[in-house]
Amino acid sequence: MSHLQEAVVLLMGAVGAFGQELTRQLFKAGSRLILSDLEEVIVGKRAEVIWREVGTGDVTHP
Repeated sequence: MSHLQEAVVLLMGAVGAFGQELTRQLFKAGSRLILSDLEEVIVGKRAEVIWREVGTGDVTHP
C-alpha cells in the first residue's frame, strides 16, 4: 500500500470491523482519509484511537 502515501481516500462504512482495519492500513500507508458512516459520532472517536496507535496519516470526517 505504499503507493497510497498522501492519497486522498473516501472510506464509507468506517465504523465496522472491516472499515476500522482498512482505516488502520491506510493510516500506516500515510493516506489522507475522508471517513463516513451512519454512526457519525463514533467515526471520529474510532479514527482518533486508530490514529494514536499508528501515528501517521490524516483524517477528515463529517
